[in-house]
Amino acid sequence: MSEIHVTKNLDKMYTSNSYDLSHEKMIRIIQNFNKIDMKEIKPTTQNINENIYEGDLGIVVDKLIDLNMKNLNKGIDNNVRKKEILDYIDIHNIIIQEIYNWLLNNQNSSNSIYLLGFFNYHGIITNTNEQKAFELYYTAAELKNMVAQLDIATMYIFGSAASDIPSAVEKLGFCYYNGIGTDINKEKAFKLYQDAADLGNSHGIYSLGCCYHCGIGTSLNKKKAFDLYEEAAYLGNTSALNSLGWCYKEGFGTVIDLQKTFELCQKSANLENRFAQYNLGLMYENGYQVEKDITKAIYWYKKSAKQGHKRAKKNNLEVSNICNPSHGQNFNKVNMKEIEPTTQNINNNIYEEDLSIVIDEMIDLYFKELNEGKSKKIRKKHVLDCINNYRINLQEIYNWLLNNQKVSNSIYLLGFFNYYGIGIAINIQKAFELYRKAAELENNAALFDFANMCIDGVGGDKDYENAFKLSKKLAEKEYSGGLNLLGYCYDNGIGTDVNMQQAFNLYQKAADLGNCIAQYNLAQMYIDGLVVEKDYKKIFELFLKAANLGNCSSQYNLAWMYENGYGTEKDKNKAIYWYEKSSNQGDEDAQNALKKLLNG
Repeated sequence: MSEIHVTKNLDKMYTSNSYDLSHEKMIRIIQNFNKIDMKEIKPTTQNINENIYEGDLGIVVDKLIDLNMKNLNKGIDNNVRKKEILDYIDIHNIIIQEIYNWLLNNQNSSNSIYLLGFFNYHGIITNTNEQKAFELYYTAAELKNMVAQLDIATMYIFGSAASDIPSAVEKLGFCYYNGIGTDINKEKAFKLYQDAADLGNSHGIYSLGCCYHCGIGTSLNKKKAFDLYEEAAYLGNTSALNSLGWCYKEGFGTVIDLQKTFELCQKSANLENRFAQYNLGLMYENGYQVEKDITKAIYWYKKSAKQGHKRAKKNNLEVSNICNPSHGQNFNKVNMKEIEPTTQNINNNIYEEDLSIVIDEMIDLYFKELNEGKSKKIRKKHVLDCINNYRINLQEIYNWLLNNQKVSNSIYLLGFFNYYGIGIAINIQKAFELYRKAAELENNAALFDFANMCIDGVGGDKDYENAFKLSKKLAEKEYSGGLNLLGYCYDNGIGTDVNMQQAFNLYQKAADLGNCIAQYNLAQMYIDGLVVEKDYKKIFELFLKAANLGNCSSQYNLAWMYENGYGTEKDKNKAIYWYEKSSNQGDEDAQNALKKLLNG
């Protein structure tokens, strides 16, 4: 039987300059097998996106529900839970309209029924329809879907709580506290909040803090209340962040720290807490611990009012009742000398001085996708999407970067703009200099990109020794992109002696962390059979993993294996599917193979 042959085509399109695989080994399976005719079977599935078969969407839906349940039990707020769902869909390149259509036609499980309700409740693809959401949640809840029971409980306190579900325990405590479906029992509420807190639910921890704050079902204890607010705030609970800010303002259970008050209030407001948004409006209106800025006050009042805060709508500055665990605190109005605003809006949503926060978010996203093995094209697209989502003018952010070169992220991003010609003509040399400067400041994204430039000699001379050193820095931090890049250095003798075993170990480690390029490289090690024995089943598994994560070369090789029956049964339909995936990313070999397969 013929063997799979490999070749390293470094001069082809699979170089880091044209299709950035961040130095995946450039070896391709050569098709030298005799073609075996198979009876053609019409496909039964269609592409719902770039990576997921329609038939696999049931698995995706289950994962979305698991994620939602996990966040519920952590006490994550509704807005954040929605964002997490949308982020998961986006990360897996699923077209939202397609998954919505799929849900409409697949209402045979409680999870799909619930998720359709979730889409209706949050107005995802369709208009917000709480009545429809209620009906779907109710149907799913009757099928014992726990997350549906919890969400419908939020809508009108449905059913009973399971003792081992943190969110359910906390909601039952809420029922006893407010007398919903039962008599008011503050002691019982306190006990349930304590149980939920013990299970790690941030809402339970926060509500327990409120109980100690106001002596509800227990003795008043300022220090205990402060500590619980702090614990819940650490877990990301927005109400706790706001309440913790109040504690620092009043010296409640801690020393007065007005700067902390402002910082916590701002953090909570940015996480869409309407009470914190209202309080931040108060602080900007009155110049409390911040320069007086009527424009920003109006901005935050509008944000709060949009979420239904009545006082924000009326601009009523009365203080709300702190002692209801379901509400946040509003700060007292403090009169201060009026100071004219010193900043301006850079767009409708982001203030100019807040751009550094947005930039940090973009770099975090970029580096996350870099460690997943996403291509340059995708990473660039998602950075631009982030800018577009915030409705930031590209020229404005570019100008801001020019005038704010004090931190490594802004230095790196300016280099990124130069590399890709964003807001300016492409200038690789300038990008090289800025990446180097940011790398010297230990910026992780810059360390990676600059190491690649040193390997390829892009923007400057090749510098293998420095590339190895930079790769090693990232690898020591356990970043999968760095582990894979260091493996590539050992694989090819870049800045060090060739060490195939070390390369294998590093590829394996990075692959286990979910880096699709490392998965591809590891598959090639199994093809080479130099460090480990050839294992077609293992090769298939690794290509499948990497292909599902969008790796173009893996998609091509996986298609070839399906076509020829190596490591798996022959499947012409799946071969066509994966050739199409790879072809859509510009792979010429895949395009040719696809034509041959379709016409053969």
